Amino acid sequence: MPGSVSPHTPRRSRRLSVWQWTVRLLLVLSVAAAWGACALAAVIVGYGAVDQARQADVIVVLGGGQAGTERRTEHGLRLLQAGIAPRLICSGGYRLADGRSEARLCADLARQAGVPPGAVTVEDSSLNTEQNARHAAEFVRERGWQRVVVVSDDFHLLRARWMFHRADLPVWTSPAPRAVSLATAPESLRALLREMAALGYYGVCTALGC
Repeated sequence: MPGSVSPHTPRRSRRLSVWQWTVRLLLVLSVAAAWGACALAAVIVGYGAVDQARQADVIVVLGGGQAGTERRTEHGLRLLQAGIAPRLICSGGYRLADGRSEARLCADLARQAGVPPGAVTVEDSSLNTEQNARHAAEFVRERGWQRVVVVSDDFHLLRARWMFHRADLPVWTSPAPRAVSLATAPESLRALLREMAALGYYGVCTALGC
């Protein structure tokens, strides 16, 4: 009849209302996630931009592939030569194309730079940042050292510091210089996204007690 209301109208209205609230909730969560990601990226970039190097007992150089290990070692050697610390720990167990570990490459570069073999400790059993921190912390405690400077790439330093903190070893961090240009922008973006994902993973693991 004209002007009559279908008995199904209220049900459809309720369905529409639930759908609208669901869409709004998803939109709010998406915006919050985007803001959270931006904030995390800003913290990673900001932390890595600060060089905390100061007088220490040892400098820990974290491996980062062939080019990354070379760059990080060069920076570690500059700190050594500047008198920041009298010794190095070269940490990294990944094998490079020539068969050497990252730690061995670091030690070889230190030897070529004139660093006495007794001032270099090779830790080549670690395959990730968490293991870097745990194994390096064992060396530090065994030798009674306390003040530690960790060298890595800028974006990596926040996670590295967290892993050393989890290993009960407070550290200062120092970023190895790297080329910044339009050509290196994609690589930098990948590195930043990788660190964001890794921090998210470890954050969830920490919350769940992994």
